Amino acid sequence: MAESDDPVASVRDEAPKPSSPRASPAKFDRAMVEAKMRSDGWVTTEKARANAAEGSSRTTDKYYQLHGDPKTYRSLPEVARAYYPDLIGPSDEKLAPKKKKPPATTLRKRDRDAAESLVKKFNEEERRCAVILDENGSDDEDREELR
Repeated sequence: MAESDDPVASVRDEAPKPSSPRASPAKFDRAMVEAKMRSDGWVTTEKARANAAEGSSRTTDKYYQLHGDPKTYRSLPEVARAYYPDLIGPSDEKLAPKKKKPPATTLRKRDRDAAESLVKKFNEEERRCAVILDENGSDDEDREELR
């Protein structure tokens, strides 16, 4: 059988590629994917974690493989993205708009502007006090005390 005649390869090649293997999880119907996998002849293998002491690990990893496909898939969403893109709904990330965070430079500029505003107010208040002292004819000691 030629490579182009392989139905497994043609379905996999036509499926859209995810932007990254760890892309945000999309909504998909787990039961539908599992039913479709059973009808297509997928083999599910469960393996206990090898790095744990014997008998202490209850965690198993599931691996999914389709006859004729050399790739082993590690999750149902990965299988759905590769073979059943029609069963995947839009992800939450695409539905909800992200809140834009101001860049750090903007925050620094705001802090700088606030500091400049406080210095300006302080200098105006100092000038106002100096004018009051000059009108009253106070001593230099009183002026130093106010500063």
